[in-house]
Amino acid sequence: MTEMLARGEFLLDAATVGNKFARLESMRLAGFPVPRLFCLPATAFDLAVADLELPPPPTVTDLAEVKEWSLAAAKAVTGLAVPRSVAERALAEFDDVIGVNGLAAVRACVVPAAGQPGEDDVSDPFAGMSESFLYVPREDLLTRILGCWASAYKPEAVLYRLRRGADPAATRIAVGVQRMVLGARSFVAFTRDPRDGAARHVIAAAYGIGEGVVREKADVDHFFVPADTGAVHAEVASKRHKVGPPTVDTRGELALLDVPTELADVPVLRDDMVGRIVELANRIERYFGGPQDIEGAVTEDGELFVVQARPMVLPEATAPARDVLWSNNNVTESYPGVSSTLTYTVAREFYRLIFLDAYRRLGVSERSLRANTHHLERMVGLLNGRVFYRLDAWYALHGQMRAFEFIQGWWEHGMGLAEGSDGPPPRPGRRLRALRLAPGLARRVARHPGEVRAFLRWWDGTAAGAAERIDEAGPAELVRFYRRIWAQVGVRWGVTITNSVYSILATVALDALLRRWAGQRDLSLMLGLLSGGADNRSLAGLRSAIAIAELVGADPVLRERVLRAEEPGAAKALWTDLVAGRYGRAVADAAVEHLRRYGDRAAGDLKLEQPTPRQRPWMLLDMVRPLVSQGRTVRDSRADERGVRRETEQALRLACPGRTRRLVLRGLASALRWCVKAREDTRFCRTEL
Repeated sequence: MTEMLARGEFLLDAATVGNKFARLESMRLAGFPVPRLFCLPATAFDLAVADLELPPPPTVTDLAEVKEWSLAAAKAVTGLAVPRSVAERALAEFDDVIGVNGLAAVRACVVPAAGQPGEDDVSDPFAGMSESFLYVPREDLLTRILGCWASAYKPEAVLYRLRRGADPAATRIAVGVQRMVLGARSFVAFTRDPRDGAARHVIAAAYGIGEGVVREKADVDHFFVPADTGAVHAEVASKRHKVGPPTVDTRGELALLDVPTELADVPVLRDDMVGRIVELANRIERYFGGPQDIEGAVTEDGELFVVQARPMVLPEATAPARDVLWSNNNVTESYPGVSSTLTYTVAREFYRLIFLDAYRRLGVSERSLRANTHHLERMVGLLNGRVFYRLDAWYALHGQMRAFEFIQGWWEHGMGLAEGSDGPPPRPGRRLRALRLAPGLARRVARHPGEVRAFLRWWDGTAAGAAERIDEAGPAELVRFYRRIWAQVGVRWGVTITNSVYSILATVALDALLRRWAGQRDLSLMLGLLSGGADNRSLAGLRSAIAIAELVGADPVLRERVLRAEEPGAAKALWTDLVAGRYGRAVADAAVEHLRRYGDRAAGDLKLEQPTPRQRPWMLLDMVRPLVSQGRTVRDSRADERGVRRETEQALRLACPGRTRRLVLRGLASALRWCVKAREDTRFCRTEL
């Protein structure tokens, strides 16, 4: 019966539940303050009206006929009964999501049809004019579901679709049932000025619930916040009325209530709340990659919720041609400067494959992955020859992970999206969600070390085999080898991404405990605890270069020649003499061994147009030269690391006297050190790939 009810990952499929509810669930999973919901998808509507016989819809020119047909169709739907299978599931879900004695907001949404975008579509909002019912108790749920279905045939909606060339009889409705926010104040926030598209936030707010703002039944204050200054300009109305919950006198309909005299001339929102709404609206705009029209509410105790977000319809002359947020903050180390089209093409395929595998490993459903295929195809883009991340795709994809809300702040910090590392404020019920997430997460974490070891064994064997035969292989064999490798990448490499997720979770936990137990104000204690331990492959490569620099520094003639050989011709000649043994076998063997083990590492080594030391061995001298001039030694390098660790341990004992707490902190630090080593080891493998 799953197709008769959508919850969790099924809510992410806009083709089933409509854009409105898919967007809400996507935001909720991404950590935005969206109340829980479930949905009756369009298939439930199809089942209910399957035997409903409607006459052919009217022509657009006969308005009287449109109204007559619409009212008859709506009356026919409200006269139906919700199918038993749908009703039973809906009531059971109400009990679970809303609570037996809870109240819900029950809303309709037009689902995309063949050739039509559907309500709240990014490229075309396609007004649905759907019905909404608020403060709905359990006993009224089925009646309100029928009311939502009947709104498919509201006269104004039918007329709109006829003028758009759509068949009103083919309209399909999904119904969302969401926990009701008991808002003391409500607002509609635009991330662009709806009048002219200017870069300023416009917020309309009123006392009571959002229907007062949306339907202009309440007296409304307006707040204007320019993007460049952030200064709040308020236009405060004298407020007499607000919209509130139904009363006995209103017979189930929303009530128009008086605003208390002492609040009549007080701004509905204080400047700090306006700032919170602006910050939230900015995050939602970044998440969806375009200007947004957002509805929300503020409870009596100041808790902020979002109940709807849709793309804005901007004046055509001011609408941005490409309002998508890009970032290269975390990608330039891999793809610095201009990259070739070939490099970009391989990078795009690599991201698609490894994240698809990673999301599967993290428990994301196949249905959700299929719904987000288009995002997997565009995780990176090539802008003016440079590789960038497309952030709306990353947010949409990461939002599928149940753990994302716990790592979002640190992830955004790493992507250059946030100055701090605390992330968004916790949503209500976060601890309970963490407890629910813990068992499955614990099982995956327990399997993780074995999966990393298996990955490294597989790759080391594959890379060694490739090194033995790849240079002698013919074109046909190379093509077969290439396809086999990338087929394996698609089912193995995701472990490198899950390692990053577990790393961030460990970082979040360690940082929080260090702040609470040891008074950490920056990251110095945590970074100190991470020093030491076994060398990862990247660090081993650096120490191999330092060892070569020590051998070079011990020979004054060779040292002087290395320091002067900055031109490619001189470097190439020196390399020939060095490996021929002119300066002794020790340095020659060390250089050859370094090239064998670490010859794929270089600046920009993921760019296929960029040569590596394996292809131009004398590039190794460029790496060794600054180490020679600094007089670096392997012994000093290790001593420095041990010294940092020793000083950190001393500082930790002073800051955190409790032995048990220190054991917990050291245990977390050890786990995080392991994850960091795994990350660097697998990044080295990525270079070899």
